[in-house]
Formats: sequence, C-alpha cells, structure tokens
Amino acid sequence: MLYEPWTGVPPHGRDASGFLGGIDELRRCVLEVEPRRPSLVVGPAVAPVTAREVRGELDWIVMRCLEKEPARRYDSVSVLANDVLRHLAGDPVLAGPPTLGYRVGKFVRRHATALVALLAVFAGLVVAVVTIEGEARRANAARIEADASAADARAELVRADAVAVFLEDVLMSLDPAVAEGEDPTMVLAMLARAERRLADDADGLPAVAADLHRIVGQRTQAGALLLEALPHLETAYDLAARGVRRRGLRTIGSALELAAALAEPSRTDEAIDLLERQLPLARRVLGAEDDLALQLLGNLGATLHLAGRDDEAEPILRELEEVRLRTAGADDATTILASNNLADVLTSLGRHDEAAPRYEEAYDFQLRTKGPRDPLTLTALNNLASCLQEAGDLERAGAMLERALDVKREILPPGHPSLVVGLNNLASLMERVERTDRADELRREAIDVGRAGQGLDSRTTLVAIYNHAQSLAQRGDDDAAREAEGLLDEFLGHAPTVFGDPSPIVVGARGLLADAKLELGDLEEAEVLARSASETVPAVFPPGDPAFVVFGARLATIRLARGEGDVDAILAELERRHAELVALGFTSSARHVAGTLESWYRSNGDAERADRWARESEG
Repeated sequence: MLYEPWTGVPPHGRDASGFLGGIDELRRCVLEVEPRRPSLVVGPAVAPVTAREVRGELDWIVMRCLEKEPARRYDSVSVLANDVLRHLAGDPVLAGPPTLGYRVGKFVRRHATALVALLAVFAGLVVAVVTIEGEARRANAARIEADASAADARAELVRADAVAVFLEDVLMSLDPAVAEGEDPTMVLAMLARAERRLADDADGLPAVAADLHRIVGQRTQAGALLLEALPHLETAYDLAARGVRRRGLRTIGSALELAAALAEPSRTDEAIDLLERQLPLARRVLGAEDDLALQLLGNLGATLHLAGRDDEAEPILRELEEVRLRTAGADDATTILASNNLADVLTSLGRHDEAAPRYEEAYDFQLRTKGPRDPLTLTALNNLASCLQEAGDLERAGAMLERALDVKREILPPGHPSLVVGLNNLASLMERVERTDRADELRREAIDVGRAGQGLDSRTTLVAIYNHAQSLAQRGDDDAAREAEGLLDEFLGHAPTVFGDPSPIVVGARGLLADAKLELGDLEEAEVLARSASETVPAVFPPGDPAFVVFGARLATIRLARGEGDVDAILAELERRHAELVALGFTSSARHVAGTLESWYRSNGDAERADRWARESEG
C-alpha cells in the first residue's frame, strides 16, 4: 500500500488487468524476487513525488515492510506507523539502511552459481565492505560517547546508505552469464560503471565521495590497474584529511591504502613519509596494538624494505612479529604476514637460515587455508623457492618455481605483473643451472608480458628488461651484445624517471651498455659510458660495495682493449679484480674477466696463460 502510491505500480509486476504471471508466478515473486526500491521506480506518472524525496528513509521503510525474512519486518502496523511519523518529524527512523554485508549476502544467494567464478574478483570489494562497516561501527560508538546531535546521526545514515546503494548497484550491474564465462573484461566494465556513478552519488558530501573513491581505487588496484587506481586513492585521502568529524580514523585508513599504492611505482619516499606521519596518530587514537595501527607499522616496515632500507625495516618488523605472536597466536593470518615480511628483509640481508623457516610456515599456512591456486599461496611458494635458491637448494627451488608459474598462467589475466615476476624468477634459476636457452625463452616472454600489460613505466617490466640485458651483455657473442644494446637503450629511455637518476639499477644499466659496446667494437663509446657510470658509483653505493670491483674491472677491460697505459699493470689489475669477484660470488663477472684475459694472452702468443684463463672462464 505504501509502495504503489509513490511509484505508480505494485512491487511485484501487476498491471491494471491483474498479475501477469498467474498465481504460481505471484507466489514465486513474493517469496523470492526482490522488488526495486521505490526511488528507482518513481517517474513522471506519480508527480509531484521525486526520486530524491523518496530516496533514503522512505526507501528503507517500504523495503523493510517487504523483507522476505519475517524477523526483519516491522513487528506490527503501529510500529510501522510510528516510523513514518518519525520520518515526518525529522527524527531518525528505526528502519535504517540495510547493512552492506546484508546487501551483498542477498546478491550472493540469488546468484550463487555464477559467483563461484567471481570469488577472487570480489575479494578486494568484500574487504572494502568490511572496512567501511567496521568504520561505521567505530564512528557510531564515538558519536554516542560524544553525545553527538541528531543531525550528525542523520548525516551518517545518509553516508551509509549512499555507499550501500552504490555497492549494490555495481554488484547488480553484473551479468551472471558473463560471470560464469569468466570474461576478463567484466571487471573493467564494472569499474567503468562505478566511476561514472561517483559524481552523481557523492551529491556534495565529502565523506560519501571519499568512501566511493576508496572502493573504486581498491578494486582497480586489485585488478593490477595501478595508474587508474592512484587518482581515486589520492582523492579519497585528500577528502578524508580535510574532514572534520572522525578525521583521525578515516584519514588513517585512507593513508594506509594510498601508501600501499604509492610504493609500487617507486614513490617509496612519499609512501614512507605518509606512513611515518600517520603511525603516531594511529597509536594515540586507536592504541598501539589496534589492528589498524599494526597494519600501519607493518606497511612501514615493508615499504622501507622496498626502498632498500633493510637496517631500518628489520627492528620494525621484528616488533610487529612479536606483537602478532603475543596477541593473535602463531596460526593466524596477520602473524604469518608479519613473519613473511620479516623473512623478506632477512633474505635481503643474506640471513637465509633465519628466513627459510618463516617462509615454510607461510607457505604451509596458505596451502592449508587457501588452497594451491590462491594468489597468496603462490606468493608464499615463490618466496620460499627464492630463499632456497639463494641458499643453494636449486633442485627443490626449481620444482617450486615451475609449479607456481604453471598456476599463474592458468589463473592470472594477461599482462599481470605477478606473471612477469614468476617468469623472471624461474629464468634466474635456469641460468644458474646453465640452461641458458630456457632462461632466454622465459625472460623474453616476461618482457613481452610486461610491455603488453604494464608498459615501460612499470618497475616490473623494466627489471625484466634489465635482467635479460645483464645476462646477454657479457656472453662474448655479437648477436647477444646487439640484443642487449637494444634492450638497454629502451631501458634507459624510461628507467631514470621510474627509479631515479642516479640509482643503482640505472648506473648498472649504463655499465652493461658499455659491455655491449665493447663487444661490438665501439671502444670509444664503451669507455665514455663506463667512465660516466663509474664516476656515479660512489653516489649510489656505500663504500666497499661490490659495485666498485665490478666497475673497476670493466674500465680495466676497456683500457686493455684500447691499448691504453701500462699493459702489464692493467693485466695485473684484471687478475686482482678477478680474484675479488670470485670471492664475492660474482660468477658471471668473474668469467667475463677471465675470458678477457684468455683472449689477450692467446692473441699475444702466451698459450700457457691463455689455457689457464680458459679454464677459469669455463667455471
């Protein structure tokens, strides 16, 4: 009775001649079919009522009357009447908006079969739902304690309903038939629809706009579309930081998400600064052991690691692991994540014996709780394999990396950065066991996948290019040197902007390009590049770093090829550099120096020394 006067139609499909489908269809509709909210049905036929007037409280009241579950409906007509009077008086109504989890749950029940294929797709969206509802509960508690005004309560209800309606509309826009076919374009279409709705649904409310930008940004980032996600996450943070009420909580949450996105395209300094500014606030507002404060602590440690600041990252991540073990226990996802992040740092510091047990625990946990095809399981498997590889257990590591790559090919969309990483990791191991052809094949595929998926402004793609060029540049083969030259020119056209200039990888690339030029006979250009790169080494590497040895050997090799200076002194320097490289474990560079010495001695008629260095160059 309430529905029809506002909409001009009954809720279940009847026209002037009666119900169109007969009594059986009517029974099915009443029991199973969710009617559309009145605000979505209002049209010119029922003027002067508008969708804006009906949207919100009147929607909630009517839809509560039409709930399928008896426990969710009004207890009696008088309770319904009183709620209508509350609306007319401007007081908050009892009906309230359905929670986000309830809306999503109804959708899942209606399309259970189709949604099996979408579980991974919506993992990020479900996290957004839980996060927003959690914030709403905290905000509600804070509001009660502060005895906030009824106007504030109504504003919060408007915000919650706007977000709920937005999510429901995005979910309902999906075609279950497309979902069952696992069409990879589905998520992109969903996000495009969501973005078009942002301006309309925000309706001048900064809190609503912030939440909606966060949802779209989170889901876009989860789909590996980082450049598209960043503007949404930055907007969400800016809006939250300018807010007045609940400023601390909302700002902390948005900062956490934005910092995670900023860490990807080598904007780690910005991410670290953001996290360091928010951490004291989170500890003061929420407490040092609150989950959100601990997430900030963990992300700060992980981002410091990404920036190469492992000495700073280790104590932070040790603190986090200790707190998680004490408060959540060893068999908890948050504890496993903390231990895994600490293992990453320990691996970078060369302490594989400490890292390996943590990686083992992480993999066992993910395999047991998520299954073998889950992305988190694959990440844990890859981390363990890489650690075993560094520790010298190549056979076991290789089997793990092959297994991980097979699954990634099956479940990841084309161009996904994780696929590039998997190809790169397996290629490195293949090179270590001297399966060079297989390594080249994997690295070329990694480069093609990265170019197509992320482009040349992606760290992942550029690292794939660098790794292949590094392998090619010192082989003593013209074709390999020519391929390396082209790759390094491409790399240096983009890497200085992405990684910074000077930076270790950019300086290293210029040195590798010098090697390629030397192999191709362009001695003058090779020396210019090598000298320029060597002069930059002290600016990006600490004293005593192996880079000083590598670049010193490179310059000596070029001087020997050009016939500059005291030949005996250069030969002695190269022999000394070779010994240093062997001691450092830089096998490839050591072999390259040995090959240089072999060639020089053989061309100058010293067969005995040439044979000696030939044995060294062969390993």
